[in-house]
Amino acid sequence: MSDQHQKVMTRLQKLLLKPNQIQDVLDFIGTDEALFKRVMLATAATLRDYEAKNFGHVAQDKLAAAAVTILKAELGLWK
Repeated sequence: MSDQHQKVMTRLQKLLLKPNQIQDVLDFIGTDEALFKRVMLATAATLRDYEAKNFGHVAQDKLAAAAVTILKAELGLWK
């Protein structure tokens, strides 16, 4: 597994996505550097807010749903 895939997998695990959802994202980005960056940028704010518990943070039970919504909007996954 590439370093990029490992980073994406770790990020998505922190966002509580299911293994099959993570695999879908990894398959989608493949080796495309631009898609890797888009995934990381798109999910950064949600993870940051969740980990920091800042105002407006996403509740844990809705974290995966928020991440899936972001990935759908940013990358067009699962349409």
